[in-house]
Amino acid sequence: MTSSLPPLAQAGSGSLGAVVSNALVFPLDTLTTRLQTSKRSAKKAGSASRGGSYNSLSAAVRTIYRHEGLSAFYSGLGPDSLSTALSQFLYFLAYSALRDRFQARKQRQQPATTGAGKDKKSSGLPLLSAFEELAIGCLAGIFAKGVVSPLSMITVRAQTSSEPRQEVVGGKEGDKRAVESDDSGDEDDGGYGRAPSALAIGKEIYQEQGLWGFWSGFGSTVILSINPAITFYGFAALKRLLPKKNREHPTPAQTFLCGALASAIASALTYPLILAKTRMQFKSPTGRALYRSQFDVFRKTITKQGVAGLYQGVESQLLKGFFSEGVKLLVKDRIELLIVLAHRMLVQQGRIAA
Repeated sequence: MTSSLPPLAQAGSGSLGAVVSNALVFPLDTLTTRLQTSKRSAKKAGSASRGGSYNSLSAAVRTIYRHEGLSAFYSGLGPDSLSTALSQFLYFLAYSALRDRFQARKQRQQPATTGAGKDKKSSGLPLLSAFEELAIGCLAGIFAKGVVSPLSMITVRAQTSSEPRQEVVGGKEGDKRAVESDDSGDEDDGGYGRAPSALAIGKEIYQEQGLWGFWSGFGSTVILSINPAITFYGFAALKRLLPKKNREHPTPAQTFLCGALASAIASALTYPLILAKTRMQFKSPTGRALYRSQFDVFRKTITKQGVAGLYQGVESQLLKGFFSEGVKLLVKDRIELLIVLAHRMLVQQGRIAA
């Protein structure tokens, strides 16, 4: 992401691209969240039940569609679209502004040269190191995610809305389920129900945990700020592998593939943290918090499922990241190109100064 457009233009184009891609892949996001919070056990292996335990991505698709209908795949789309738009706008704004500052500072620190050296220096801004690129991405990610964490929390609750359990005789059908406990303290995830409104979910979170409840799992989010940093660093690195004529202005297909591959790599590297964040935000059907911290998530998951449990649902996460990031960067790139072309046209017509 090395556009020469002002930060505000980059933020606007990036935000619009993110909203478009998010709407397209949102069913995959819902599937990922369900798989991350679903309890898999030996006795349920090979089956997908109304209770919400899924043995595979295909089983999750069939079960959700059969019991909850097509609309279930879009539970939480409203708050998530708002979260995505705001998060990406703030991310791109902060990223481009910080990157410009870093490059300007590095350029001022370069020794003054004359002749051929001066021409070389003026040919473009100095390149940043891998550490600088990652640091900028992390800072921008922490800032953006910190602002939109409440909306992210509401989205996870909407995607995993559960039917409440009633451990008393006379409860309505579907509520009398035995609570399955084990030594790790986990519980069966229960059945999923129709999600209440975003406002109702927000009130529920506040009543349960207070104001800070909206930032549950934010510790994982801070560490996960490395994810977009790796993505954009990988995107820039992959573009450098393109033919020289396409490095500055890649084709739409090249932009999509570079963004998609970079996102898949970043998601694969950071997936256990993504899983921990989702489980920290998830509310069990009994209303009891299942985990105290991200390390508690790791400990209980490894104890019960082994290291492979830390990658539960990774297949849908990789699919989501592949298509989402590819579409987002493709749309962003095309919007920036339109802005540049519109500016040139207005300059040629004499409506604005060059």
